[in-house]
Amino acid sequence: MRVTGDPSSGGSTPAQDILSESDGEKAPRGSHSHLENTALEHDPGELNDVHNKLTKETILACIAIAGQINAYVMSLLIPSTTLSYINQELGPSPYYSWITIVWQLGGSIIVSISGRLSDIFGRRYFMITGASISIVGCLVGANGKSIDMMIVSGTLFGIGSGFQEMAYACIQEMLPNKHRMVGVGLLDISLAIAFSSPAIAYCFIAFHDIGWRGAYWYMFTWHVVAFIFLWIFYRPLTSR
Repeated sequence: MRVTGDPSSGGSTPAQDILSESDGEKAPRGSHSHLENTALEHDPGELNDVHNKLTKETILACIAIAGQINAYVMSLLIPSTTLSYINQELGPSPYYSWITIVWQLGGSIIVSISGRLSDIFGRRYFMITGASISIVGCLVGANGKSIDMMIVSGTLFGIGSGFQEMAYACIQEMLPNKHRMVGVGLLDISLAIAFSSPAIAYCFIAFHDIGWRGAYWYMFTWHVVAFIFLWIFYRPLTSR
């Protein structure tokens, strides 16, 4: 039997005993609730990263995407830096500046459409489509006989680049959260290859009889190799 003391002597009253027992029963419930809330506050992405490690296949896929972003930038830089030489050989034409203008128009239109569609249907075949169109643009440009043909080449570059510009989204989808910043940074560093392409174009113009067409054939070679890497190694789960 439980004996309670007199309130005046410092003992507890029956009412106080009941309250203390109620508090004692509620304390464990509160602690469990706190643990549950703490577990819910964890980011699911952080928990998934424990199981998402970089594999050889992922690294090769990232290299394939780096090839595409470099091909995309080359199709902008090489035509724009050789523009005056193209007009000198195939022109002169007052419309030669459209060789690069159509690239911007085509790219801005396609990227706004392809980005959303690739979110739904997956990016692999959109990237392959863009790479294929850009390869055709290289062939048309390298064999161009008129300014009109070069404008067609620029248009194909713009359409293809609108798809290839999704490279940044592809990289971030493939990599776990903790590696994404590094992956995007390395993708940007790889662009040093594309940024050197104007110098290569000038070397063809200055030291080889093939002239500016050599730059287009160089670009064609890069696009083909990058396409092969893309076809073999870039296989995201959403497209399998």
